Amino acid sequence: MFSALRLPLFVAALLLPLACGGKKPDLQKPEKSQVTIPEKLWSAEKLGDAQDVAKVRKDAEDGSEVVVVGKVKDFVEGLASLTLVDLVMKSCDQKPGDMCKTPWDYCCEDPTKMALSTISIEVVDAKDHPLRCTLKGFHKLEHLDILEVKGTVHRDSAGNVRLSVSRIARR
Repeated sequence: MFSALRLPLFVAALLLPLACGGKKPDLQKPEKSQVTIPEKLWSAEKLGDAQDVAKVRKDAEDGSEVVVVGKVKDFVEGLASLTLVDLVMKSCDQKPGDMCKTPWDYCCEDPTKMALSTISIEVVDAKDHPLRCTLKGFHKLEHLDILEVKGTVHRDSAGNVRLSVSRIARR
């Protein structure tokens, strides 16, 4: 009986290094996207008569070209998209004594008012899909930067409004 147990243990001992060793799986992060924001979108100059975000949300017609001004709230990870907020809304850093670590989240503002004061900004490809890269860092763009953005308004049946970018400028 002792020898009957010894053979399976011996085989297991021989196979164990093969099972635990060998090549380790490649756990590297996927390569960064090769897609970049086209430089031609950036403007060092003002883009024209800019409208407030809330006005564009309320009045701009689907398909119209507008220039909107607002503050950067959020960047969408992995997509050339961000949320622009109307300048009348107060980010946490504009409130005396507020020590918020993420002042761009506008956590002190009324959510209903915020919904009416934001617009999605997207850099899109020929098929109207957002580019698979980020706007964060493009010409050093960061949260709370004030931007002028020129583009085409798109409205959907749910009331969402987005702007397909043709030009961006920092104010």
